[in-house]
Amino acid sequence: MFGTIRKHSTVLWMIIITAIIVSFVVYFTPGGSRGAREAGANITLDGRTFTQDQLNAADRETRIGAMLGLSRAPESNEESTQRALERLLLLSKLDQYGISVGHEATAAWIRARILRDGSPLAGMTFDQVAERITKTAGLSAEDLQRFARNQAGFEILLETIGASGALITPQEVESAFRRDNEKSELEVAYIANSNFLAKVTLNNDAVTKFYSNRVAAYRSPDRVQVHYVRIATSNYVAEAERTLKAIPAFDAQINQAYQRRGTNFYAGLSETEAKGRIRQEIFDQEAFKLAKRKAYGFINTYYDSEPRTAGAMAAKAKAAGLELNTTNPFSREELPVGITVGPEFVEAAFSLTAEEPYSAAVTAPDGYYSLCFDKKLPGTAQAFADVRERVEKEFREDQARTLAREAADKFHQAATNATASQSFSSLAELSGFKVAKVPALTLRTTTLPGVELPVEARTLTAMASNMETNSVSRPQFAADGLMVLRLGARTAPTAVELAAGSAEYRGMLRRARESEVFNDWIMRQMELSGMQNMLRNPTR
Repeated sequence: MFGTIRKHSTVLWMIIITAIIVSFVVYFTPGGSRGAREAGANITLDGRTFTQDQLNAADRETRIGAMLGLSRAPESNEESTQRALERLLLLSKLDQYGISVGHEATAAWIRARILRDGSPLAGMTFDQVAERITKTAGLSAEDLQRFARNQAGFEILLETIGASGALITPQEVESAFRRDNEKSELEVAYIANSNFLAKVTLNNDAVTKFYSNRVAAYRSPDRVQVHYVRIATSNYVAEAERTLKAIPAFDAQINQAYQRRGTNFYAGLSETEAKGRIRQEIFDQEAFKLAKRKAYGFINTYYDSEPRTAGAMAAKAKAAGLELNTTNPFSREELPVGITVGPEFVEAAFSLTAEEPYSAAVTAPDGYYSLCFDKKLPGTAQAFADVRERVEKEFREDQARTLAREAADKFHQAATNATASQSFSSLAELSGFKVAKVPALTLRTTTLPGVELPVEARTLTAMASNMETNSVSRPQFAADGLMVLRLGARTAPTAVELAAGSAEYRGMLRRARESEVFNDWIMRQMELSGMQNMLRNPTR
């Protein structure tokens, strides 16, 4: 239907293997679900039928995984839907392999993965974590508990399938440990481009030539104009209230949510006021779901019609009692005026063409939008007088980079030809470079304590791994400048270090091997289950 869902499953195992919790990422607003489709039909996957509620539940679990830092956030509505389908496939496999996770195992997983020492959530209770999720994304403690139970089951499935790749020899362990833990003495010399800005002279002929050679860079940006229909969530609040109030246990759920959050959750509000706010949040979330369902239902009425034109969309909008509007022209760096939308709207608009004029439903703070391509307005060349200030600024920066490169090349030559009495550090300082020493760099180094230069550990490890001992690197780009490295002595890990680290490395290699086997297996299951075909040829 609306475009083939992009494939991101080559790293599917990352959904299952838990990573270090980097941060408590929040990328969803209440009701602003990016994921599962809201149409009412069931889904058949791997020979098993899943309901729309199960698909939506899987979508909420993918959101929780990203919020906890256990997987990256989906980049699009389509990828979010694919993530939900992947979880449903894995749930089917848990049933096939007879894997069931009880309350104790779920609690143990939560302690080990979410509340472990050193994580941002360490020291919190399960209810406190659930409250934070509920507060920021409109999810529930039940969603979090189900996510944890399923995630624990997925890890068991991973171990079961990956067992054939778990055999790791002592030689492999030792080789990997020695490679990753060899220590290198490194000196870093850095010089900023900005050091040379004051040395640049603005010559009018040179600046004019600089503009002429780069005139394409000074074009006004391309802009697009699109038609749109807005499905406002405000139109569905009343229906959401009726639906939820009809649930017999709805008031009990409000009370439970209030008890889980505690009296301090809504500071300054009475119990009645706090429960009223919880009630309204739930109404709003339900209204978003209804609006999304309406948006996709509307899109389905014209998406596959011929010809695919704004007229076809307008006719269906009129029949549905909806209003078709048109944006002002806007570029990638700005939002259209007069409507409450975000970057998702701009991304969707610029992806449309005359041949593929229709978008999927685009989420926004006030509802969902369906778009139709109108026209693209190519940028135009701007006269030198209109952009002179920008040209002069960029000319200075370009000349400063050239001077910095010349200084770096000159220093590299001097450092390469240095005698025993001329140290790398002293030569660097004489040449105007800042210097830092990294006494024990390894392939596992991720931070550089005491190094006050704009250089990254990963860049240094990659460069050092390709250098000869006691050699000087060619100048390399760093943040707004250049750096030159000198690699000193390399020291192999000791026998004591090898003995102490072997167990950790054996586990790391085993998990990597298991993951490789599991990833091959799950890709095959995605094909056999019909999921890949579903993604390639979506029917709705």
